[in-house]
Amino acid sequence: MPKIGAKQNPGNLFGNMKSTTKKITEFLNDYSRTLDDAQKSKLEKLQYDAWSFGGKKEISEKLINLVLSGKKTATAGLFFESEKIPAAGSLGIILDQDENPCCLIEYTEVSTKLFTDVDFEFAKDEGEGFMSLEDWQKEHRKVFKEWHNNIFSDESFVLCERFRLLFPKNCST
Repeated sequence: MPKIGAKQNPGNLFGNMKSTTKKITEFLNDYSRTLDDAQKSKLEKLQYDAWSFGGKKEISEKLINLVLSGKKTATAGLFFESEKIPAAGSLGIILDQDENPCCLIEYTEVSTKLFTDVDFEFAKDEGEGFMSLEDWQKEHRKVFKEWHNNIFSDESFVLCERFRLLFPKNCST
């Protein structure tokens, strides 16, 4: 099962995509109403993905609240070659465990790197209170091994995503 910092695509996580799609459409319409015409036109051309932080509801809610507070501006997950990688400038909608859109983010930087090449600056930007790179590595080793049935190693690649919050919304957190 996914743990802290893990991302899940709602197509794999949620059973009722029709309901989720409707909520996402309403959410994007709410955001669109805050924009001028030029910004709306740009929004219509952008691609987005929708996902949730994996793991227990309490962990997901904690991570969403860190994003909403501005403390969390990055996230990392174990990288798989079959994974769709968002481009810088594209959008992400973070969902809570009940499929409600909670915030819209814009990816500002996306890269893959060896686990051992992730630096402390990135670890701090995850906003989860890691006091050292070693603390970040210890927690993520544990999470990645649990989540991926021990296929993780220090030579595994990590998808590192930096983002900025565009639109917060009250959700169930």
